[in-house]
Amino acid sequence: MLRDGRDKLEAEVVDRHWDGRWTLLAFSVPESRRADRHALRTRLGWAGFGPLRSGLWVSTRAADLSDTLARLDLLDHAEVFRAEAALWTDPARIVREAWDLSALAAGYRRFTDRWSGAELGERDGLALRTRLTAEWLLLIRHDPRLPRDLLTEKWPGVRAQELFRTSLRQLLPVADTLAEELLDTTAAG
Repeated sequence: MLRDGRDKLEAEVVDRHWDGRWTLLAFSVPESRRADRHALRTRLGWAGFGPLRSGLWVSTRAADLSDTLARLDLLDHAEVFRAEAALWTDPARIVREAWDLSALAAGYRRFTDRWSGAELGERDGLALRTRLTAEWLLLIRHDPRLPRDLLTEKWPGVRAQELFRTSLRQLLPVADTLAEELLDTTAAG
């Protein structure tokens, strides 16, 4: 889980190398296993999948779901496909139906508004770094990292990510120094 979080922090918010293929997961989980169905949906969302229809989730990235399905003992309740959309199928429509991009864009704009011009002084460097990273993780946890071609021309996630990375770079030296001082104080006490 920690590695997944770090990978999400370091990944680009826009996929610039999409091959036009989709990963589709079709599943039917009995009502008696409602908790497993909920756990599957939660993990699919974390992995960048969106619900296209009841029991049909999609992603623009290649994804190996075998571990997830095996851990939940759902291998017999699901099929995974990797496919291209037919010519008459509009990928933008799939995106609109599977993900709430308006809410995601609004979240990126709020993040940018909140952190643009923020005082990133030395006094609160560790607390600011922690808050910045926590807010960013909350925001990107629901971002499917869609291909550039399927997003609006000026996708606000790009600007927000630039701001996050710049702010983090600015805060890292101060935050690391404060963290070391705190650890030294704790170890000495």
